[in-house]
Amino acid sequence: KAFDPQAYRELWQRYVHGAPRSDVELKYFTYHQDRYEELFGAMAAWLAKHEHPKVLEVGVAAFTPFYRRLFPEITLTTVDRPMRMFGASNEYCLNECGADRHYEADLISQRLSPDFGTPPLGDFDFVICTEVIEHLPVNPVEFIGSLLSLLSAGGHLYLTTPNFFSIHTLGKIARRENPQSVFPK
Repeated sequence: KAFDPQAYRELWQRYVHGAPRSDVELKYFTYHQDRYEELFGAMAAWLAKHEHPKVLEVGVAAFTPFYRRLFPEITLTTVDRPMRMFGASNEYCLNECGADRHYEADLISQRLSPDFGTPPLGDFDFVICTEVIEHLPVNPVEFIGSLLSLLSAGGHLYLTTPNFFSIHTLGKIARRENPQSVFPK
């Protein structure tokens, strides 16, 4: 299925302005509108060869409800931190986002793998992890390795870290401080 940018913009308009939103929410949706359009375009291109693609989102985002609305043929699984750590609820992921399954995982102390959870996560045609890794005090090589282990043969990982270039991080770089932890690998 080809991606229709106009359909995305119309969905964005209805979803963002169709419900009461705080100024903070409106600012977030507006700031990230183009970035998610890019993600959805990549998804459409990469998933076109799959009849019923399996998609995993690690780190539930405000745009997660868009996946099933734009790609009704997908099987969507979500993973987010537990509710006690301010993660997305099972109810939100299943009902609002249209996920088929939702898992809680503390990505600081738990490693994702095809065997993770009940039932086991399994593998996916497309794994999405946007604006998550830069918030985790874990070895990024090991974390990315865990994401790669979840890919089916020919699957794709879509990983972004735009917050790495935040004002706070750039300030550290300007002061010649390392903004990242040092890891052995």
